[in-house]
Amino acid sequence: MAFFRTSKPRRTRASLGRDSSIVRLTWGAGEDVGEATPSRTVLATSRTASQAAALASSLASLAAAHGYEKATGAWWAKDEDGQHRFLIEKAEPKRGRALATLATATTCLALAGAFLAWKRRSQ
Repeated sequence: MAFFRTSKPRRTRASLGRDSSIVRLTWGAGEDVGEATPSRTVLATSRTASQAAALASSLASLAAAHGYEKATGAWWAKDEDGQHRFLIEKAEPKRGRALATLATATTCLALAGAFLAWKRRSQ
């Protein structure tokens, strides 16, 4: 289960601008934010930027101490469990999808041609 907490969200395609995800980074109560590695949790995927921003803001506001940090572009919250940072991440465009599709189509055509040639010879 640790793998899923640290992995980036996967998407096949974003539809109508729904390419934003909300990620929570959490540091323990006694940990130094600059030195310790935070735990990473994906809270929501396939949101518009405004939906993700509103949700991240409302999640941060659940803590007594919270706010927005312009330098990082993230909402933060501090509670007895530790410090949290709510990030909005965009999906990365898929590279190489066209090449993979072309290779698959070429392989299918070659196999179909080989099958038809074999079928003609056996008759």
